[in-house]
Amino acid sequence: MLVEKNGIRAIERIMEIHRDTISDVVEDLARHAREVTDFLIRYVGLTKVQVDEMWLFVKKTKER
Repeated sequence: MLVEKNGIRAIERIMEIHRDTISDVVEDLARHAREVTDFLIRYVGLTKVQVDEMWLFVKKTKER
């Protein structure tokens, strides 16, 4: 819902979940994305530009 431009408070009302819980989930997802990015750069040998392109591809694929 956040990706679809709903704010945290709107999600709180719609899903009946406390905004702190939603914020915690968003923080966990962001941390995981950083860890994946770091892994791809360190161990797979991709450049930052290549990783950025990969995330852009993932985003475009999810929008379809």
